[in-house]
Amino acid sequence: MGIIDTSTSIVNKINPFKKKQQTLLDTPANPSLKWYSYFLKFEGVLCITFAAPVYLGKFGFVWHDCGPPLSTDITVSSYLNMICTIYFVLGFYLFKASFDPEANKSLLGFATWGGLFAHAVVMIPAVFLDTTPVYSGPWIGSEYVGDIPPTMFGLTQYAHLFVDIPFLLMMWLINLIFAKKCFGSFLLL
Repeated sequence: MGIIDTSTSIVNKINPFKKKQQTLLDTPANPSLKWYSYFLKFEGVLCITFAAPVYLGKFGFVWHDCGPPLSTDITVSSYLNMICTIYFVLGFYLFKASFDPEANKSLLGFATWGGLFAHAVVMIPAVFLDTTPVYSGPWIGSEYVGDIPPTMFGLTQYAHLFVDIPFLLMMWLINLIFAKKCFGSFLLL
């Protein structure tokens, strides 16, 4: 008598402030954003884990002699740590944005035009102008394809033409296609 059972009260059954438990693969309710959301999750994970292929693969990712590709013999670089950290943080926010891309168009525009396109465009002349030596010599695949040459086409940074520049431009293009399809714009404004 006098004790109120709050477990069955209308307040506990309809709580406008209680959020639905979100899972990592949730997508927006809008069906046209579903595949873009999955792509952003994938892109976010790529950015978060970017340091692993950079420091282990090395070839085509670094602008200095970081050691033989596919080895744990690593020469650390401050600029490379900075790039890996920036992409890690960007990946975290891209993953968060994947749950509601429409509400995060500014971030998606920055990632598309700043993180991908501008990065690739700055790298293109650097490939032709930067003469910093990178690793050359034997590596784990030498017996199959030979040693890594010190230059190709007279360029010391030639590997970027085959690895990270095409990758950045491909990711930029995919983001543009999704942005145009989902938002009707290329996220420039």
